[in-house]
Amino acid sequence: MKLVSRLVSERGNALIEGVGFGLMAFVLLLSSGISLFEQQLSYLELQSLARNVLRAHQIHPEINYFQALSIFQSESELFKDQTLTLSYVCEPNCASTTSIVQLVITAENVRAEVFGVNN
Repeated sequence: MKLVSRLVSERGNALIEGVGFGLMAFVLLLSSGISLFEQQLSYLELQSLARNVLRAHQIHPEINYFQALSIFQSESELFKDQTLTLSYVCEPNCASTTSIVQLVITAENVRAEVFGVNN
């Protein structure tokens, strides 16, 4: 068989194309999976931050939610340089010792919400 006829031959192309398409599909799946895991990591860390803020205020009532958020945000690697929005609602009011507190912290694309009992 001549070299020119071997180069023009279609033998083995299906295997090469199958491996190429499989590799592209794997890279696409891997990149979307990594993106999903990064978003899950952001949510879990923000949820932990919100629980710690609520817990800090319940243990030390002299520290308000915004002070606790700034303390815990400075310790967070992921949210240290981001702007976080905090809002809270007390039902029926914040002065009552049996009121339920809903604390919401929002980052750029993540939102965490925790509940607790005011003491």
